[in-house]
Amino acid sequence: MKNNVISLFIDSVTWEAVGTTRAKISPTPFMDSLKNESLTASKLYSHGPYTDAAKTSLFTGRNCLDDFGYLFRENSSPITDFKLFHDAGYETYCVTYPFWLYGKNMRKHIDHQVYTASFVYASEWGGAFKYYSELSKKRELTETEKLLVTSRLRLFFDAFKWYLDDMAHNEEANMTLHEINKDYDFEAAIKTLKAEREKFDENTSDYVADFNKKGLDHVLATLDPTHIFSIIDKEFLHELVEENKTFFKKAIRNNFKANCLRELPSLKRLMFGISRYLKTKNKDHITFLTNYVLSLTPFQVMLKRWDKIRWKTDNSTYTVFHTGLKLIEQRPKDSDKPFYMYLYTDGPHNNIAMLTYDVQDKALLNDEIKVLDDYMNELGTDFKGSLLYFLSLRNVDYQIEKFCNRLKELGLWDTTTLLVLSDHGSSYTFHPLHNARVNCFDDECYHIPVLLRHPGFKGIEVDTYQNSKDILPTVCDLVGLEKPKEFAGFSMLDPNRPIKDYVTTEYMGPGCPDMTARRMWLSVRDENYIVGYKVGIYEDFEDGDLAEVYDLKKDPDGLYNINYKVDRSKILYLLQHLKQRYEEIKVNTYKYVEQLNIGEVTV
Repeated sequence: MKNNVISLFIDSVTWEAVGTTRAKISPTPFMDSLKNESLTASKLYSHGPYTDAAKTSLFTGRNCLDDFGYLFRENSSPITDFKLFHDAGYETYCVTYPFWLYGKNMRKHIDHQVYTASFVYASEWGGAFKYYSELSKKRELTETEKLLVTSRLRLFFDAFKWYLDDMAHNEEANMTLHEINKDYDFEAAIKTLKAEREKFDENTSDYVADFNKKGLDHVLATLDPTHIFSIIDKEFLHELVEENKTFFKKAIRNNFKANCLRELPSLKRLMFGISRYLKTKNKDHITFLTNYVLSLTPFQVMLKRWDKIRWKTDNSTYTVFHTGLKLIEQRPKDSDKPFYMYLYTDGPHNNIAMLTYDVQDKALLNDEIKVLDDYMNELGTDFKGSLLYFLSLRNVDYQIEKFCNRLKELGLWDTTTLLVLSDHGSSYTFHPLHNARVNCFDDECYHIPVLLRHPGFKGIEVDTYQNSKDILPTVCDLVGLEKPKEFAGFSMLDPNRPIKDYVTTEYMGPGCPDMTARRMWLSVRDENYIVGYKVGIYEDFEDGDLAEVYDLKKDPDGLYNINYKVDRSKILYLLQHLKQRYEEIKVNTYKYVEQLNIGEVTV
C-alpha cells in the first residue's frame, strides 16, 4: 500500500527564523530532529508574499500567474494536490477555512471537508468584488471584466452553498465549529442563498450590476454565521496573563533588550530614508521607523488585539491538529486505502498567536507556557527580530511534535510521509528592518522553509534556487506517484532538472488580481541583486516600472533601493529573465480568457 501523506501547512514562516540562523537556540527543535530523514531546501522561494498568491503555486505545481493567476484561487488550475492524490486512489481530507472557495473543480476530489472558520463575506468582497464595483461606478465594465466578475460570483455561490449545506447536514464538516454555530439558522440561510442564486441565473447581468452597487449592504452579506472569535474568551486570556505575569514581563523585557540597539536604524539609513522621502513625498521610504517601534512592542500589540473581536478568524494550531488526529482515529482500522490530509494553521501569521486561544483549558495553556518559558530562558536575548514570532514558531513546533507522537502511538509513523510547508515568509519578524510590510520584494517575505519527511529516506538539503512550484513534483518522487504533465515545476530529486543561478517570483500586488487591467509584481534575485519590476500584460515590457533594486554585495539586507540610479546594463541579464516570463504570462492569460469566454474552461 502507498504511504499516507499529511500536509501541515503553516502560514507565514520565513526560512531564516527556522533553526539557528537568527536565534542562538532554534525555535524548531523537533523539526530539526527530522532532517536526517527529510528533504529540506535552503534557497526555496514562494511566488508571492501573501497566501492567495503563494498557495496557488504551492499546491498546483504551477506558476502563480498561470491559468489567470489566483482570481479563482486554485479552481482554475488543471491540477491540485487533492486531484493528484484522489486520482491516485487516496482518501482525501481537507481541514481549513471556507473562504478558500473550493468550487466544483476541487470539491469532487475532496472526500472529507472540515471547516475551521466561518464564511466571511467581507473578505470576499474586499479581495475581489470591491475592485469591480469601484470600476463600475466610474465606467461601464468591459465584456472581459463582466465575464471575470460573473465567473467569480458563480464560484462564490457554489462554495457558499457547499459550506452552508455542510454546516446544516454534515456533522463531520462542522466538528470544530458546532459550538459556535449551534444557534445559527442554516436552513434559513440556505433558503436565502438559493433564492439569490435563482435570481443570478435568471438575469445574470442585472444581478451582477445590483451586486456591485450594494456591496456590503447586499443580502448575501447578512448570511455570515457567527465567527470563531465568539469562543475566544478574552477574560480567560487576560486572567492567564495575570497568572503568568512573570513570563509575560520577561518576554517583553527580553524582546526590548534584544532589539532596542540591534535594530536601531543607523545614521546612514536615516539619512537615506529621509532624503528619499523629501524627494518623492512617499512615506513608504520612512516606514522602517514605524517598524522599529513595532519591533520593540510585539507583545503589547498582541495583548491589545486580544480585546478586539476579529483578531483571529480561524481555529488555533492545537485545535486544527487535534481535529486531524480525530479524523485519522475515526478511519476504519481495516482500511487498505491510503489517505492524504491537508491541515492549515496560521499561528505565526500577522495577529501572531503563540498560544492556543480557542480552548479554555488552564492545564493545556500552562503546559504550552512552560515550553515557551524554558525556550526563552535558554535563548536569553541572543536572537534577531521579534521574540513573539520565535515563540509562535516554538509553539507550532511543539504542536507538530505532539501530532507526530500520536501518529507513532497509532502505528502510522513508518507509513506516513509528512510535509511541513509554508506559503510565504513574514514581514512581522522585523529583521531586517524594512519599509513596506507584506506587499514588497523583501527576501524574508519570499524565502520559505520546507521539510518533506519520508520513512527510510536519507536526509538531504537542496542548496540550489528552487520555487514553491517544485514541491508537489518532489512529493510525487518521494511517494512514487507519476508526475502530471500539467506541472510547471521540477522535482528537487531529479538530477536532470534545470539548475538556475537565480529565482523569479510573480504575483499581482495588493488588491484584486485582475490580470487584464492591473500590473504584475515580478521579481528576480541571484547572489548579486534583487530586482522588482511592475508591468501589465496590456503594455510593452519596457514601459513597466523598475520598482526596486538592491545590490546584495554592498547591501546584503536589501535596505537601500537604488532603482533611481542603478546602471541598467548591470541588471539587464536579470531583466531578460523577467521579460521572458512576462511574455509567457501574456500569452497564457489571453488564452485563458478566450477559453473561459467560450466555455472550454470553468471554475
